[in-house]
Amino acid sequence: MMVTRLLLSGLILIAAGLPLSGCSSSNPTPQPAPDTTGQPSGSEQTYTARTGNGVDVFYFEEENPCECMAEFGVVIKDAIRTSFTSELQDGSLRFFVVFSDDWSNREVLEMFDNPFYDLYIVEFESGNGTATPVREIWSMMGDDDVLASYVEARVRDALSRHGAS
Repeated sequence: MMVTRLLLSGLILIAAGLPLSGCSSSNPTPQPAPDTTGQPSGSEQTYTARTGNGVDVFYFEEENPCECMAEFGVVIKDAIRTSFTSELQDGSLRFFVVFSDDWSNREVLEMFDNPFYDLYIVEFESGNGTATPVREIWSMMGDDDVLASYVEARVRDALSRHGAS
């Protein structure tokens, strides 16, 4: 498993509760998908790097995913949002959905080696982040329960190493 060290600072990300998809969209100028989380849909937020300990989860997807990837992404997003409500509220866990086909996200995309569809868990200790790709998820496509359980277990494991959860 490849682990990439990085320091995150001042990145522009798209944080939204949109369905995930891994198929290419033919629409050259995608429209924002509806928000189901209470986060601003399609709005830019400045990512502030942690100065202490905690966990950030980055999910990369296209803005207008095909149906096959949309379902996959919904499972991942729902698993994080429903299993870690208190951690998301207290800030020990932060969850970002980044549109990989939005040029304004190029800095963060380059930092994570330009993923189109991927999940990364970034563990922070004293403000230094270690990003780990969670590529095993792709072998679980089509088994929503196994995928949700796996994502939850990986995030819970990361949180437990940082005294949260």
